[in-house]
Amino acid sequence: MIDAIMKELDTRKDYLEGDMIETIYFGGGTPSIVPPTQLQKLLNHIQIEFIVSDTCEITLEANPDDIDSPMLQNWVDSGINRLSLGVQSFHDDDLFFMNRAHSGSDALQAMSVINNSNIERITADIIFGYSGLTEEKLLYNLAQIYQSRIHHISCYAMTVEPKTALHHQIKIGKVKATDDQLSSAQFSLIKSTLQTKGFDHYEISNYARQDEYAIHNTHYWKNKAYLGVGPSAHSYNGKTREWNVANNSQYLKLIHDGQTVSEVELLSKADQYNEYIMTGLRTKWGVSLDKIKTFGPQFLAHFHAESKSLLKDLKLFEKASSIYISNDQLILCDSITSKLFFV
Repeated sequence: MIDAIMKELDTRKDYLEGDMIETIYFGGGTPSIVPPTQLQKLLNHIQIEFIVSDTCEITLEANPDDIDSPMLQNWVDSGINRLSLGVQSFHDDDLFFMNRAHSGSDALQAMSVINNSNIERITADIIFGYSGLTEEKLLYNLAQIYQSRIHHISCYAMTVEPKTALHHQIKIGKVKATDDQLSSAQFSLIKSTLQTKGFDHYEISNYARQDEYAIHNTHYWKNKAYLGVGPSAHSYNGKTREWNVANNSQYLKLIHDGQTVSEVELLSKADQYNEYIMTGLRTKWGVSLDKIKTFGPQFLAHFHAESKSLLKDLKLFEKASSIYISNDQLILCDSITSKLFFV
């Protein structure tokens, strides 16, 4: 698989048009089970084929049960300088409900190892918005993270995807459906708690101390180009959106046969405008009216027409020629954003 990914990189190195690489992200699935020597092999290949910044953020997603001191040091030695820890919860019953392999004690042990390591930057994920999560449990989850040296927290509302085990359990009444009112209350609790502890709420689901934003994710929200390689990977350069075949065996065969592994969607001006609105309004930086002008006068006129009532209802506000979602309306981001799309 690593050799196949390197071959894909060779064939797609022009996608980013020579831009300097500022972030590298190992995610999707469980990249923490890849031997560190293989990660280093891939990083060395990227250094050869691309222009990589000396301060490049190199992130590895890891499960708590994959972490111990020797492994963490191996990752650091291979070039990893940021760790994304999939905690989700510190409570065994919630982890069982989410079908996670690790336990609460595994998560606490991983936190202890990380706190005593020399990894430069750390982020942790937690999930909220499900019926078994009480206020007390949620506050405990947050405290374990903000009391550590972790500088970044991602808080995701639980979503129920069709054709999953959880979707079936809800359908037959075995599990209580996610409650929007509960999600909203927990979203507000997370926001107020983390802001009190010095975290900046810079994107709907993300909080950071002292401007320690995730560079990789911030590039996505600021509509910058990215190249994804490997099965299921997505790419975007402002002109096209591409996605790779998901099946591992099919991916390997296509690479071996010298065939393309991705499908391509050419983005219209409407697509580009919608992408900018969708990503920009999720953040503290909002969307710029000057940027909207670059898509063409019809898009600026459309935006003004559709945002008028939202501004009047205080769901949006304007400051210095940029538009933002009001602080108390962030939980409704998707609904508000969709009203501004050009269809």
